[in-house]
Amino acid sequence: EIGVDFLFSSANGARIDASRDGGILRETPLETETARQIFRMLRNRGMYFMAYTRGRSYMYNIDEQKRLKKHHHAPGRHVYSGREYEIVADPERIAAECWKGTYKFICFGEDYDPRFEEIRRDLARFDLSLSSSWRDNLEIMHPQADKGAAVRFAAEHLGIAPEQVMVFGDNSNDLPMFRYAGWPVAMGNGEKCALDLARIVAPD
Repeated sequence: EIGVDFLFSSANGARIDASRDGGILRETPLETETARQIFRMLRNRGMYFMAYTRGRSYMYNIDEQKRLKKHHHAPGRHVYSGREYEIVADPERIAAECWKGTYKFICFGEDYDPRFEEIRRDLARFDLSLSSSWRDNLEIMHPQADKGAAVRFAAEHLGIAPEQVMVFGDNSNDLPMFRYAGWPVAMGNGEKCALDLARIVAPD
């Protein structure tokens, strides 16, 4: 809206675009067989989760979503910033597609849900990046996909030194970029792990 065309990262650093229309600079999806096994494990545990791929996301276990009363995504085709994006809720399509080119799985539960630690133990045999964007979720990505790797890539691509980089965050998925950037800023209501690494604490 203000006329700035900028490089941006999405899916927790698993994808970096040169601009809105400038093409993909970097993608780090999960290995296909690993993603398939993650899908099966989350399905068998009865979790509500979403899987993100290029141009499409999948939401699985609508009954659990309704029980949790969280994240009321609407299945179907949507237009965001002039681009079409599909949200799939059909279980058969999800089982056949969601593990192909998957940027990220994110599963939802109660705040500090004990099932998240169980899932972490189940996934320990894989080399993965595991973090949370809030206290009610667990994010599962390729080991080289995190916000720190994305910010480093962006800074090097633009010729900006780490000490000239400022980042803002509030949870464990922000810690890799906090460790990279010279100016990590945490929200005042963020998790302790973010506050501990912050150079500046901003208001809630």
